[in-house]
Amino acid sequence: MDAEDLQLPATAEALSEVESALHDYHRQARDLRHALDNARRARHEADAQHQRLQDVQQRSTELAAERGLLLVDTKYEFGRTPDGRLVVIDEVHTPDSSRYYYADGYEERLAAGAPQRQLSKEFVREWLMEHDF
Repeated sequence: MDAEDLQLPATAEALSEVESALHDYHRQARDLRHALDNARRARHEADAQHQRLQDVQQRSTELAAERGLLLVDTKYEFGRTPDGRLVVIDEVHTPDSSRYYYADGYEERLAAGAPQRQLSKEFVREWLMEHDF
């Protein structure tokens, strides 16, 4: 092959465009690696928080059962501290954030299709709906 047959950038401007494109490619690859690393960290943190939440839910269910109650549903609200730690930011397992049924008679009421005896603010919601609020 003769030197005339080689396809080379003809000018410094063309060479600069190739270098710029390579620089952009390397920047995008670096940004993608950072995004993937952040996603992996977030997934690891989410998995750890999920496990902690399951542990709290299990213990709460046990404590309720010891008192003759069934923890039917609840909500947890979280926030972050300035240093990034995830913390609970609202009440936990109160009648405002949870619904409890009395364990005594639960199965019978369920079989009969009867409403459950409960500790919650549900009665307030029901009253408001009955009165078109």
